[in-house]
Amino acid sequence: MPTAMLFFSPNHRTIPMNHCLDVGTVTWPSLGEELGYGDGYLTDSYAAGLAGMALGCIFFIPAADLIGRKPVYLFASLIMVLANVGQATFQTRTQYIVLHTIAGLAGSVNDTIIQMTIVDLFFVHQRATMNGIYTTMVVVGSHSGRIHHQ
Repeated sequence: MPTAMLFFSPNHRTIPMNHCLDVGTVTWPSLGEELGYGDGYLTDSYAAGLAGMALGCIFFIPAADLIGRKPVYLFASLIMVLANVGQATFQTRTQYIVLHTIAGLAGSVNDTIIQMTIVDLFFVHQRATMNGIYTTMVVVGSHSGRIHHQ
């Protein structure tokens, strides 16, 4: 596979998918008040998203090896945007769970294929450092860009 396929243009912007999965928990108090969703149901919906992440890892790694990383990144970004639009407009409890699962599937790319891309781009002695930098930036971004419920 040519390495030129791995590089995006300098103007390319990414969606922080890990934030898309976690931001729903901020709305739990409102969902409880307005729609009557209990803590158990909301926890189950979050667990469905995590199950989607687990299954997405199984599906997207072979797809990335078969068709390339870039199409999988773009497809997962599109699915995440559509899932977020659906989460903003859902009407039933079933839709809420299904949308969390779909968002988990799309979000799994963030946790798997990025490390695969690091392996493709860097020498063996640089990989641990680059994974460490990536993980540090995710943690710093997660803590510096918080959304607080009032």
